[in-house]
Amino acid sequence: MKKTQPDDVSLWERVKQTVKPLEPRQKNRATRLAPKAAARHHTPRGDGLRRRDAPAHTARQTPTQQKKKTSPAPTKLDRKQVRRINRGKDAIEARLDLHGHHAASAHEVLRGFIRDSSARGLKWVLVVTGKGVRGEGVLRREVPLWLRSPELAPLVVGFEEAAPHKGGGGALYVRLRKTP
Repeated sequence: MKKTQPDDVSLWERVKQTVKPLEPRQKNRATRLAPKAAARHHTPRGDGLRRRDAPAHTARQTPTQQKKKTSPAPTKLDRKQVRRINRGKDAIEARLDLHGHHAASAHEVLRGFIRDSSARGLKWVLVVTGKGVRGEGVLRREVPLWLRSPELAPLVVGFEEAAPHKGGGGALYVRLRKTP
């Protein structure tokens, strides 16, 4: 083992003084970038996403907010529903392909598509996000979060990764809620 020189020690001390702790948001990114660390923190949830995809904090609800009746958040679809789609027993009634969109424009297009499809009384739609580079696409990660947003959640029953012949990990089946 090599002994450290006094120059090395002083250099290290100067480097340590320039280091700042990561912000919580950066910590999540660092976890995603380190596969072994991410594997340790992987906690499956009912919607199929990792805990790190959850909001960093949740605000406490006031009693009036607790009394409000809200639509349940979109969840993972059950196997029976997905099997019916895969076998063609339930038809995909509309399709949105987000290839070529940046996140901001994709978000706008998705919101319009979901609202329009819901207003037309559609039950099943397919949203193609693409997989991105090495399966880490921005849209692939963001679209599920947008579907759970307070704006779209009341319109969406649930969603699930599509079958390989429909786009696999780069596409989502989305089940829309019936509107009165």
